[in-house]
Amino acid sequence: MQGFVMPFIRAARRLPQWIGRQRGASTIVLACVYILAGKLGAMLAIPPGNATAIWPAAGVALAGMLLCGYRVWPGIFVGACTVELWTAPQSDFTYSFD
Repeated sequence: MQGFVMPFIRAARRLPQWIGRQRGASTIVLACVYILAGKLGAMLAIPPGNATAIWPAAGVALAGMLLCGYRVWPGIFVGACTVELWTAPQSDFTYSFD
């Protein structure tokens, strides 16, 4: 069992070093994973609207902030805006300023 687990432990120890050097790449990857998790969460929505009891993207955002630090917030912001625009309900309602 120990021989199976040790490579994962070594990789996990190197993760903060890789993230420190690849700050831009980790932000882009986090945005993409957030978008995928958001689309998955949108598929779980209750049919008449877009309310959902489970939002996996929140877990992705929390894990990203805990692992990578506060500097990846732009990736979370871009991912959240993309998911919100992508899953926004389409309607024929128009605004009138009369």
